[in-house]
Amino acid sequence: MPLTFTPSLPVEAPILSEIAIRSKGHWGYSAEQLGSWREGLRIEPAYIEKNLVRSIRLEKQTIGFFAIVKGCPDLLDHLWILPSHIGNGYGSRAIATIKDLCIQNKITDLLLLSDPHAETFYLRHGATRVGEVYSAAQDKMLPQLSLPTLAPKQNKRP
Repeated sequence: MPLTFTPSLPVEAPILSEIAIRSKGHWGYSAEQLGSWREGLRIEPAYIEKNLVRSIRLEKQTIGFFAIVKGCPDLLDHLWILPSHIGNGYGSRAIATIKDLCIQNKITDLLLLSDPHAETFYLRHGATRVGEVYSAAQDKMLPQLSLPTLAPKQNKRP
């Protein structure tokens, strides 16, 4: 089954918002907690128009998405995969696509806040922890990570 990464359309905002909530629920958060975060995870049509947002599709089904916000610093603002598709390598393929998209857009490094449960995923893909940021919504510290988008340069021997 071919996995594709296509520019998201503003009309997809409700679907992407639901994917974010369902994916967050994968980590065992209560329905009450998820409900309190729903507004903060809402994706608006204008957000899709303004940022680098890509829908992750398997066949014709949207199974996830990611969003890069260009700025200072550049941010990996979202990366969500539906729980039924976690563990199939799609997140790793998304990271590779994110890095390719960054290279095309001259982005050398992405900053991101990770759910504590997902931190090891990002670390396995080359991210490093650069700090922690307090999340009032979650009432806890979240890992702040830096994800380089370029492969390290190899030292060439003469």
